[in-house]
Amino acid sequence: MLRFSVDSKNAFEICLTDVAQTQLHGKSDVHLEFNAGDPTGANENDSLLDLSFHIPDSNTRFNIDDDLTPAQVFHDKISSMIEVDSSKGPVVTFEQVRLLTPRGRYAIELCISFLHLQGFANAFKIQYSNIRRVFVLPKYNQPHTCVAISLDPPLQRGQTLYPYIVLQFETESVVDKKLTISEELWADKYKDRLEASYKGLIYEVFTLVLRGLSGAKVSRAKGFHRNHDGYAMKATLKAEEGLLYPLEKGFFFLGKAPTFILYKEIEYVVFQRDDGGSAMLHYFDLLMKHGYHQQHQFRNIRRTEYHKIHNFMSLIDKKMLPFPEQKIIVQNLKRSNPELSFKDVGRVLKMIWDGMTEEEKEPYEAIAQAEANKRS
Repeated sequence: MLRFSVDSKNAFEICLTDVAQTQLHGKSDVHLEFNAGDPTGANENDSLLDLSFHIPDSNTRFNIDDDLTPAQVFHDKISSMIEVDSSKGPVVTFEQVRLLTPRGRYAIELCISFLHLQGFANAFKIQYSNIRRVFVLPKYNQPHTCVAISLDPPLQRGQTLYPYIVLQFETESVVDKKLTISEELWADKYKDRLEASYKGLIYEVFTLVLRGLSGAKVSRAKGFHRNHDGYAMKATLKAEEGLLYPLEKGFFFLGKAPTFILYKEIEYVVFQRDDGGSAMLHYFDLLMKHGYHQQHQFRNIRRTEYHKIHNFMSLIDKKMLPFPEQKIIVQNLKRSNPELSFKDVGRVLKMIWDGMTEEEKEPYEAIAQAEANKRS
């Protein structure tokens, strides 16, 4: 309990179990944010969302450490008191985990009813009831695996909302974790959901314990393999580079602003070529049209991925609009290079074709064969 007094009289009290996160703003301000309560709006009572304390360097009550400002001492004190109830203490802790969204390194504590992130200047408490889904996303050709956690309501840091938090683990890192949980509680509630201890790859151990405590559904990258192995394709969304994962229930784009698109919400997809130049033969765009007049255009996908993603979209039974015909390719090249005659265009196309690898030629040969089959 935090009590604030004025002239030795109690002005107000704050139950620290309601604090969702603490943040140190500058050298003298400590910001507290509280659990959002009922996100449905069914309970229309007003509730406190955040509160800031200004603690100057002249403060004597918290000026107890030469290396820390009074505000830092107050912040650390509040952070340590949030979990004074041993029943809400950490079941397991993962130290120095890198977060890509929001950026930073945090100690991650998986508690009975919430996930606690403790950083140097920030602390967040995420109720398991706010977790909608967990995504396990291995990175191609990198020694990392990401775990993305979908949140509703989103995590808030300052004025920024984060509907996803993204953790990055070393793929080959192995941990041995024993859960700190009473035998009575484990036998009564968790014996069918959790083991007493875990040994294995760190991202797997984290995901298994999180799923056992929260009951959240887990989506893994499987079923789709890109042309050069791996589970994702490099793509660009709104000038932001990232990885596009075709998962069991939808597409997940892993970038600075993670995006998840359910297959059931997609009306149709359109395969598009770049507008002109030789690059149009090496890359294509994937436009997804879904409800409420929304669309997402994933650009600069390598041509060698075309067969894989086309076959995958056929399996999930989505309407696909094909590439434009060959004459449109010629028109695009002519428009980008108006000085070329159509005879020159043919020569340029042949030069581009001769410079392509067999893998890059494969989608065009497949389209040509399909057209030939139609005419036969």
